[in-house]
Amino acid sequence: MVVASKLAFDNPVFSMFAFHSSMLVAKMLLVTLRTALARIASKSFSNDEDIDAFTDGDNVKSVAHGSGDEFVERCRRAHLNDLENVLPFLAVGLLYVLTNPTPKAAAAHLCGKTKFMAQIN
Repeated sequence: MVVASKLAFDNPVFSMFAFHSSMLVAKMLLVTLRTALARIASKSFSNDEDIDAFTDGDNVKSVAHGSGDEFVERCRRAHLNDLENVLPFLAVGLLYVLTNPTPKAAAAHLCGKTKFMAQIN
């Protein structure tokens, strides 16, 4: 029952964690959308299924990862960076909430980490 009380929205630390986590997940989803739209706009795809679905076969670049349009690659790297950093933050942050930190310490840690990871790429 003690764990359940720490993972409730009446706990200010969990509320902060939930807010910051939802902002990071929303940012990660937006970067995913930006990557997909950049690939469609530049007609730079990494597999044949996407080429068939999004083009009529004219002026298409079929590229492997790490080559092709620079903006697409930048978007792709930003998305990979989010996957490498946001997902561990969610797991470690939840464990941090379970340690029952003071709200002031939690605000410093969670806000700082969120600001660092949510930089606009």
